[in-house]
Amino acid sequence: KPDPNRIPPRARFAVSTRETIQLGRHVAGQIWLRTTWARRGVIASFGIIDAGFSGTLTFGAFNASSEPLELPIGERFAQVVFLTLDSPASETYEARSGTYQHQKGVTLGRR
Repeated sequence: KPDPNRIPPRARFAVSTRETIQLGRHVAGQIWLRTTWARRGVIASFGIIDAGFSGTLTFGAFNASSEPLELPIGERFAQVVFLTLDSPASETYEARSGTYQHQKGVTLGRR
């Protein structure tokens, strides 16, 4: 049985935060891969966390290394930088699309 915390070489994977965030209309966020993981060969796709978003965060990543990667549950994988907006968002994430609003755990693309 494959170990869910062991990522094979050159394999795509998705992870989710344990923490739930809830951003107001004056706050957005940026997600950054911790450099420890970049040094181990992880390439990750991150983006902006829109004002008004609420839920866990799901990250898509790739083990570009030629070695398996151990990713223990609870390990620090990414960091969030919170940005205070000069004015409230004209439209919150939920009002605009809300596709992943209130997600829990790994949530794959819905399109």
